[in-house]
Amino acid sequence: GSATNYTFTYTSAALTITKRSTLTITAASPSAITYGASTPANSISTTGLAPNDVIASVTYTYAGSGSTTYAASTTAPTLPGTYSITPSAAVFTTGSLDNYTTVTYTAGSFTINAANLVITANSPSAITYGDSTPSNGYSTTGLNAADTITGITYTYAGTGSTVYAASTTAPTAAGTYSITPSAVTFSDTNAAGRYTSISYTAGSFTINKKALTVSPSNTNVTYGTASPTFTPTVTGFIAGQSASNAAGYSAPTCSSSGYSATNAATTTSTISCSGGSATNYTFTTTATATATVTQATLTILAEAKSVLYGDVAPTYTFAISGFVNSQTTANAAGYVAPTCTSSYTRTTAAGSSVTIT
Repeated sequence: GSATNYTFTYTSAALTITKRSTLTITAASPSAITYGASTPANSISTTGLAPNDVIASVTYTYAGSGSTTYAASTTAPTLPGTYSITPSAAVFTTGSLDNYTTVTYTAGSFTINAANLVITANSPSAITYGDSTPSNGYSTTGLNAADTITGITYTYAGTGSTVYAASTTAPTAAGTYSITPSAVTFSDTNAAGRYTSISYTAGSFTINKKALTVSPSNTNVTYGTASPTFTPTVTGFIAGQSASNAAGYSAPTCSSSGYSATNAATTTSTISCSGGSATNYTFTTTATATATVTQATLTILAEAKSVLYGDVAPTYTFAISGFVNSQTTANAAGYVAPTCTSSYTRTTAAGSSVTIT
């Protein structure tokens, strides 16, 4: 200091720095999470902290509250429940706990809600009747990675027009089926209690009918006869089955629409098949065969004759039978009469037996 008419004499005094009163450190209460979600980071708020002091860290201790049993631990809980979060042992970057008369720690709270677990049965690719049933599987929504499912019961039931009473035995007959999971079990017997609800969603499964191949055979049909019954060969049955024991089996039929009893010999017509039904099979009837008309047989019966020794041979005659379609020797197409002969000569001895052919 300075003044025109004065000088200054300085006498020192003591500055006493007193402790701040109460520092309150309060743990934040994060929003509730669902079981399986990541635990949120902890934080604090303070009351009474000196402006230039900086708290670097605190220790957080978790403990169950209410009906939740969880012994005090610095390890964050992961199971559903309500918990207190108590801060302690503050460490300062700037400043010190010694600058405060009292340090108070106030707990926050933290809730982990039980999850909703959905278990959905897989829908395997369709198979064909007779194939091995595929293994079951499932997918989940809401399953905590820490929980391991050890078993699920699968129940099959017919859907649509398929009749199959609910059963844990996999179906083998052709049809459409639902696959409903249930009764999940976990490696930890307490795991089920960590979920608010466990729901199950059905999958679906189809067994397609197996195709049978229907094959008619080439057939000869005698001129003038009615169209025969054309019996096909049916192949493709699974082991142990045939037309005689396949469920619901009704044979396909085959016909030749171009055949008529009046068709000329050597005429051909196509044999085709259709129809057929079975519980577990379809019928492929694209194969065809040929019906060929063959000549009918006429029977020639030589008539007995007699001749006087030394005379010329008589005229040999015969009876003919076997005409069809009201035909006779007079109108049978291309008919040329047969002839009869024998070994007789005018020198053949009387009483000889000679065959007429």
